[in-house]
Amino acid sequence: MTTAPTQPAPRDREADERAGKWLMRLIVFGLLGVSVSVHFTALSYVFSTDTDLVRDDYYDLDQRYEGELARFRAGAAWGWQIERGDDGVIAVTVGQRAKPSGAAAAEPPSGGAGLPSAAAPLRVLLTRASNARLDQALTLRPGPATETTRTWRSPPTELVPGYWKLRVELGDPDAGPLYESELRVD
Repeated sequence: MTTAPTQPAPRDREADERAGKWLMRLIVFGLLGVSVSVHFTALSYVFSTDTDLVRDDYYDLDQRYEGELARFRAGAAWGWQIERGDDGVIAVTVGQRAKPSGAAAAEPPSGGAGLPSAAAPLRVLLTRASNARLDQALTLRPGPATETTRTWRSPPTELVPGYWKLRVELGDPDAGPLYESELRVD
């Protein structure tokens, strides 16, 4: 007995088109839903955070900023030299240099045109960007002084090799840094 080969049942063309339309609608509305939810989240974050774009004390902020710039300009007029010897002693030497043009109003923090007092406390903050646990604050003691230079020296200090940022504060630590530099320790 021979049987005739069976052919697959004819596909319902309309059902295939409807399924394709539903699939396309699902993809389009899914993408729109994701886009709307992302935008809603971003907008809710924007309106819930304080941007600090409007402040009441712009003038005071500018005055503090200008004062800080004047301190750095005055400090630069002193001609800083920072060295670290093989024994671990950090030496800070200040020698009077000619004032840069336009810096006539920027007087050194000592209040006069001369060098700081050799007895003025000098503090150096050593910071390490890669490891804040290694940060150190050193109070330097006065070293040799002449009419044109002042020197302060630290006790022997162990520093891990690498780059260190130095902030020099003279006198009042609340006044902020007077000079900033980088030091490479090998």
